[in-house]
Amino acid sequence: AARGLGYIRWELLPEATRQQQQQQARDALLAALTDDEWVVRYAAVAGLQTLLPVAPTEWQPAVSDRLSQAVAEDEVLAVRARAALVLAS
Repeated sequence: AARGLGYIRWELLPEATRQQQQQQARDALLAALTDDEWVVRYAAVAGLQTLLPVAPTEWQPAVSDRLSQAVAEDEVLAVRARAALVLAS
């Protein structure tokens, strides 16, 4: 589900509510970065990777900060590597 939030076809949603729904997805993905299961954290990073290009640019700093935290602190190499990949792109 976390990964799927990044793959929503936002262009099909009404423009009037799109940004609010994207914000809800972003908030859910950021919350998932603290999940106990590493696969959920990894999926959250993947979801953020696909959400960010279509999201408002003012989100970039907060999301980048959280991904940087994941790179520095996550105990699982796969999560750290995926977060680093997102930050590098």
